[in-house]
Amino acid sequence: MADETLTESPFLGGELGSRIIDLYRPSLASKERIGFFSKEVASQTDQSDILDIKNVTVSFQSLLKDFSDAKRDLNFAKHALQADYEARMNERASELYCRLNERLEDVEKRHAERIQMVRNSYRTQLANCCSRIAAEFKAYYDDAPP
Repeated sequence: MADETLTESPFLGGELGSRIIDLYRPSLASKERIGFFSKEVASQTDQSDILDIKNVTVSFQSLLKDFSDAKRDLNFAKHALQADYEARMNERASELYCRLNERLEDVEKRHAERIQMVRNSYRTQLANCCSRIAAEFKAYYDDAPP
């Protein structure tokens, strides 16, 4: 659990973090002593087994290094894909925004043209009504006895 906390820490990433972890991670081969004044443990290994344990420890440390490299590469790939996705989404959003603005301008232009056509139509109808009323007014007063 403590090793996960150290590797996940953003302050201890890279070589410094791995050196600190290696410093505090126990290694069986480096702690075992053979001969006088050896440690008493529940199981005693033969002297020939120490080399195997050292080889396994070296292999395990190599695997840990490979795992941390793969983790770093995956993290980099994740960030690269995320940045690419965000760039494509921003490009798509910009394209949609431009298309929407163009369509809105087209709608506003057609609306203005239609309003102008309606105004001209009503202006024509008003002029026709005014000339008809004037003609009726003139006809009424011209035909009326003085």
